[in-house]
Amino acid sequence: MRGTGLTGRADTRLELAGPVVGGVLLAAGFRSRFARRPAQPLTRPPVKWLFAPLPAQQTTTEASIR
Repeated sequence: MRGTGLTGRADTRLELAGPVVGGVLLAAGFRSRFARRPAQPLTRPPVKWLFAPLPAQQTTTEASIR
């Protein structure tokens, strides 16, 4: 916003506090359940493909037979 010059015309404290309050309300709206659900693939992507499966562990009876 600074580069667009919108804040350069703000003369009163109310005009400066408006974008701050708007940002807080926007952040609160993004925190709601309805906004989090569509954004969940971006914020918590499934990473199962990233990790290799664990190798099968031998039990103590299999190890003692060999």
